[in-house]
Amino acid sequence: MTNEKNELTVDESPSGHLHETPMVIELGEDFGLEPKQIVKVLRSIVKVPRGAPPATAAELIIVLSVMRQYKMNPMMKQLHAWRDGQGELALMPGYDFWTQKALEQPGYKGASYRFGPEVPSPDGKGQTAWEWVEVTIHDHHRGDIVMFPVYLKEWYKKQGNYPGPWQKQTKHKMHVLPFRLAIREYAGIGLDVRDPGDFDQAPADPAAATAGKLADMAAGAVYEDAEATVEDAEPPEVPCGAGGCGKAGLSACGVCNAYFCEDHLNDSNECAVCTLDS
Repeated sequence: MTNEKNELTVDESPSGHLHETPMVIELGEDFGLEPKQIVKVLRSIVKVPRGAPPATAAELIIVLSVMRQYKMNPMMKQLHAWRDGQGELALMPGYDFWTQKALEQPGYKGASYRFGPEVPSPDGKGQTAWEWVEVTIHDHHRGDIVMFPVYLKEWYKKQGNYPGPWQKQTKHKMHVLPFRLAIREYAGIGLDVRDPGDFDQAPADPAAATAGKLADMAAGAVYEDAEATVEDAEPPEVPCGAGGCGKAGLSACGVCNAYFCEDHLNDSNECAVCTLDS
């Protein structure tokens, strides 16, 4: 934007609200929900560590864009989203999404498997599983499509002192992973195939966990009843939901219900996360 002197200026006024964007409105119309309800559903999808700032508008827009592009149902948990160990947003469709996309292909008529010999898990802490698994997609029009084998040692996720998904369900993981990879290539879907447990998680912070519990208490834990209110005149002091803010968050955002200080709520009682800044 330029002024009368043709000088470059920055407009710091809000350019709109997340629940007023066309994508949110369209998704709400698809499932019979109000736009603000869609924002709450999207926020519930993005899992963040306790005490960490809630999902940002940018993160919610990414989740929304992926769900709209691949026609995912936000109420059916067809997409998992979380912050990984580096603080980056990670997305992973659920298994039902991959089966749905397979069945949507005009020529799809099933998949078959070829299994390698059974071997111990690479770290010796899991169950025995196949050394490799090869999936063949059968298509009416394209014939049999043989996918590259998936090798256990290349995908096996080692854990620390506790058993993870690859230790508890080694064969199950070596069954669903090759199928996901095959459908991703067959249908041309550019999404990750790993599970949340396959990613490095952020280290636990006891202080942040305590702050998260206090935030839940302040919110009243009334998720089942949308009309319920909290009549506690003095809610417990919790940190502001805006990252880096040291003030107490004593007012809830009218869209996401997270608590923020007065500096991070606008006149419409909406936080900066639910408000799209210019």
